[in-house]
Amino acid sequence: MMENHFYDHFSSALVPSPKLILGYVSYLILMIIAVRTRWKEKPVFLREALSILAPLMFVLYLLGSYPFEIRTFYEIYPLLILLASPILGRLIGLDFFKEQFNCSSSLP
Repeated sequence: MMENHFYDHFSSALVPSPKLILGYVSYLILMIIAVRTRWKEKPVFLREALSILAPLMFVLYLLGSYPFEIRTFYEIYPLLILLASPILGRLIGLDFFKEQFNCSSSLP
């Protein structure tokens, strides 16, 4: 059995401070930019996993979790980190798209 919190998301009594909303929105915008930058060059598995998991988790978030409860999205955070790491690496001078990693070496 699952508690239904769908209407709680639209209740004005549960709206937190504007600073918290601004923090959530700015984080969301920055992650969208970081993930979507050079989208075609990112691994297909990660792109497909995010496009399958994000809508499903959002629906489950609306139905079964309290408003502004971010622990619902714990399954998506590793995908976001892996998809955003190339653009974050470029900010510190490491370009994952130009580097050629030698993965063909055998283990001892």
